[in-house]
Amino acid sequence: MKPGSLTAWFEHQDYEKGVMLYEKLAPGTPLISLFRVGCNSFTEKKLYEELKKLLPPPSPDPDGDQPGEREELPTWTEEQKRMFRERATAHAQMKSATNVTDRRALAFRVLAITDRIEKTLKGPIPAAGLPEDRSELVKLRNNNRSYISKNQNHPKRQLEVNRRRLENEIIEKRLNEN
Repeated sequence: MKPGSLTAWFEHQDYEKGVMLYEKLAPGTPLISLFRVGCNSFTEKKLYEELKKLLPPPSPDPDGDQPGEREELPTWTEEQKRMFRERATAHAQMKSATNVTDRRALAFRVLAITDRIEKTLKGPIPAAGLPEDRSELVKLRNNNRSYISKNQNHPKRQLEVNRRRLENEIIEKRLNEN
């Protein structure tokens, strides 16, 4: 079997020919000895997976539209990133504020920053990738709440915590509209 016939193998899927093809395309890998043991459901499935990894990536569609392609998320400017960080910091400071006046000032600061962000976006913060179904929105909101409460004091996870807080704000607005 020629090395270029990898795609042809997927049409017929002969185990022995697949092992020979894998030996040619991935010499010296430890899986070769496993494949030589013989054909069973595990080795057959593993050979299929490994040969699938060796397939070249599909060429892009000349029209540019890929089936199942996700909507591209917006790219943030440095100013918008700074405002998101400032807003997240104000949110975090609200928990440690000891009196009502300080908490109220921080809450109004968060609202003001949100308005500035929405003005730079020329509209509300985008909700790309959120489900339309109300029950799915509630489930996502609850999952985000769990993640936030579990990881809010974990320094390496603060970006994701802040992203989920923003997502929950968008979800809450959408749920209140219905």
